[in-house]
Amino acid sequence: MDNLPVTIPIRIGSQSRVFERSGFGKKRVLNYRPGECGSPPRKELLSVLYMPSGVLAYHRHEIGRSWVPTAPRGVLGTGSIRVQSLSPREFLSNVPCFALLNRSKQPWFPIQTIVLGCEVDGDVMRARVSQNPRMEGIGVFEIIGRLARPLTFLDGRAVLEVSLTDIFKAERELRIYHDGHSNPALGIQHSTRFDLVTSIGFDGVRLRLLYGTRRSGPQVATLYRSRPDGLYHFVRADHNCQVNSLVRELRPNFVLGVTLARRLEQSMLKHGRTYDHGILGAEIACSIASKTLMDDALRMSEPAVGGPDLLSGDRRTAIEARLLTRTRSMSLTASVREAARHFKQMKERLHWEMSAQGYKRGLAILSLQLSSQVVTLVRDI
Repeated sequence: MDNLPVTIPIRIGSQSRVFERSGFGKKRVLNYRPGECGSPPRKELLSVLYMPSGVLAYHRHEIGRSWVPTAPRGVLGTGSIRVQSLSPREFLSNVPCFALLNRSKQPWFPIQTIVLGCEVDGDVMRARVSQNPRMEGIGVFEIIGRLARPLTFLDGRAVLEVSLTDIFKAERELRIYHDGHSNPALGIQHSTRFDLVTSIGFDGVRLRLLYGTRRSGPQVATLYRSRPDGLYHFVRADHNCQVNSLVRELRPNFVLGVTLARRLEQSMLKHGRTYDHGILGAEIACSIASKTLMDDALRMSEPAVGGPDLLSGDRRTAIEARLLTRTRSMSLTASVREAARHFKQMKERLHWEMSAQGYKRGLAILSLQLSSQVVTLVRDI
């Protein structure tokens, strides 16, 4: 069916209901695209331009049935509507520039994010985004995803779902909500629901989306545009009495000292919460494992996701990763005891995963912040 626009004269009735104007000022129910006789009704989304006000609105219409849409607020009296089917291309091209504000002042996110515009080429969606202040010198960046599902209609708005995939093949579903005339909104899948996105930041490696509800509190989704290997430098660990005690008690395969290359990661280490430290621990482990296993196809999961933190490309090696920061203020005996406790938990989890999923090898990569340095212990399970 073609998508040529159809112009229909209308009159706005009570409760903002829209009727078609007929002769002598009478009104009748709209019957746009009545459908073939005997064919079952089917739903489609429509782009409706109200004239002369110029207000654009999206409506859902069931072809083959009468149609009584509700006009947007402020549209009154008589006029006409220009109606055509709503396509993903038109939907995205009509998304205006809109801002997201980091009202909760979450660290490592910009204060203001502006979605400058969206476009689609085939099934690939691109959104240009600016962030203020800049993060690691980056002011403007792109979000790239693939159309995941056809346009749908929810709570008076058209909804387009886009699948975002990072270099580790991790996926997140993103929703774009827009009714044609109000401010758009973004939602991200969290379990079985979609939560409102309140900020987006990109630091050259990670694309981070801030979301959550009053009940759940702030949540973060992290997708990787490039590998994090360059964020960490590894040197021979300073073998002071604390490191020597860890080596003697835990018997790792090897120990490395870790230097965080950027101020961003240094700040996350110093001021971050459990999720942030989980990200740093996984990235350190990824940097080590990619060199140890010589595996460019290594996959990394978010700390909040079940299963191993990292998995080799051939799915034969499972890796558990952790970063402990409490150890920086612990005594020598307490820090060794804490590290041993976590190594035991990582070993038990790897044994379970190897048995349940058939992995052939397990690696435990435990990083600890000590009083003078960050060290990483690697142990084959």
